[in-house]
Amino acid sequence: MRRIVSLSLLLLLVTALVACGGPPADESTPTSTSTADANTGPPLETTVTSVAVASPSAVASAEASAPASTATTQPTLAPKPTTNILTVKLRPGLKWSDGSPLTAQDLAGTYDLYWATQNGSWDFLNDVSAVDEQTVEFQLTTPSLSGLRLLLRTYAPAPRAQYAKWMDQARTLRQQNRDPERNAVKQLVDDLYNFKPEQALVYGPYQIDLDSITEAQLQLVKNPSGYNADKVGFERLIVYQGETTASVPLMLAGQLDYSTHGYTPSDLAAFAQLPNVQIIRGPNGTGPGLWFNQSVTPLNRTEVRQAFAYIIDRQENARVALGDAAQPIQKLAGFPDAAVDQWLSPEAAARLNSYPKDLAKAEALLTGIGFTKDASGAWLDEQNNPLAFEISVPADFADWLGAAENAAQQLTAFGIATTVRGYQSAERADIQKEGRYQILMDLSTYYIPPYPFASYRYMLDAPRNAPTGGVDGDTGMNWSWDQTTPDGQAVNVVELIDGAATGLDL
Repeated sequence: MRRIVSLSLLLLLVTALVACGGPPADESTPTSTSTADANTGPPLETTVTSVAVASPSAVASAEASAPASTATTQPTLAPKPTTNILTVKLRPGLKWSDGSPLTAQDLAGTYDLYWATQNGSWDFLNDVSAVDEQTVEFQLTTPSLSGLRLLLRTYAPAPRAQYAKWMDQARTLRQQNRDPERNAVKQLVDDLYNFKPEQALVYGPYQIDLDSITEAQLQLVKNPSGYNADKVGFERLIVYQGETTASVPLMLAGQLDYSTHGYTPSDLAAFAQLPNVQIIRGPNGTGPGLWFNQSVTPLNRTEVRQAFAYIIDRQENARVALGDAAQPIQKLAGFPDAAVDQWLSPEAAARLNSYPKDLAKAEALLTGIGFTKDASGAWLDEQNNPLAFEISVPADFADWLGAAENAAQQLTAFGIATTVRGYQSAERADIQKEGRYQILMDLSTYYIPPYPFASYRYMLDAPRNAPTGGVDGDTGMNWSWDQTTPDGQAVNVVELIDGAATGLDL
């Protein structure tokens, strides 16, 4: 059997520095080396049968159908405006693994649960309802490419046979316009999360063999009645748990048939010597860069961050991290170079600073704010404190670790003492949210879905950047959302991101 190592062409952005001057123009990194997804295949006929302005009668009907609360008066939320209706039809003949049909009630009920758990899809929704057994209507608050992608491609329906109790409770609370932050909804969610079904009902070609689950692996067995099951040639799949470093010995031992990790040049050289292994390099549009914690002085100074951009040779950094598989970002727009011409006008693209390596410019920026060098060549701030920083990086992301170590070496050679602290990627979300870093190696182009605002939202919005205080008061990167453009215009970054996500204009 030919084994395949699919290596994404990462866009190494080691100096696509987040918060590097004015406003720059959710986990998940794969953690298993697998050959399939348990829910392969869309359940929807992803055709938009209606995207039109909702009539007043349609809105009135939806409001009239909400049952009145019989309990004491509860705080409610202001109603959202409804402007569009998206009608979606399920593919006929879909079945759950217990033989029951997959219906519109499954899908609509799933979105009631998403409302209770405050899923991001409800940023775009006012209501969801099952019209008949195979038709679901989504009332959209604002037309959005992101919203359409979330609704049509991202989320999988849950089986009503197992979750009807919570679906019905969530729908009742939602129709009463209850606040998801209040106790009634929180109690529902706690009860939901405590539910442990004895078996997983699926509609795709595979289902998890629950008895096979260990810390190291799990197995997927074929679901004969699942969508596309007749087109799947494997009866059983083994999915290994682990990041790049865990998958390398499995690949070398011939135990993996398919893997999509970001392997180092030395790993790829070893794989190339194995029989029946094909290495495929494809575009990815996603890659890491440096995040600066604005709570750390002097990283909160624009000139310091810009100096970093001029110091680091991105071509060298990309080569060290992934060899020929990586390409350094050139335009530093905050999203992949290949998409710049699609999303920016020629005039806007021409104004981008590409920050080519230029040590003289870096030195001028630092001396311009009163920084100096001592006799040994080490940089000092205006208070004569040495510039010394730490880059935090997931140690089990081999390519990111290599990029971080190379960036630290280049900065140290320039006179800014820089070390690397590795941590396990399981801590990543907490480290981002809590701002437990000075400089963080993390995604700086995030092109999933493939729109610029996805990258901006990932880096610059809560919870990773919450300057006004997010969950538990955490500020993350702590870069202010209130910024001033080079021409003196005051802008709010979150409003710009939200605006970029609005509309269906491609």
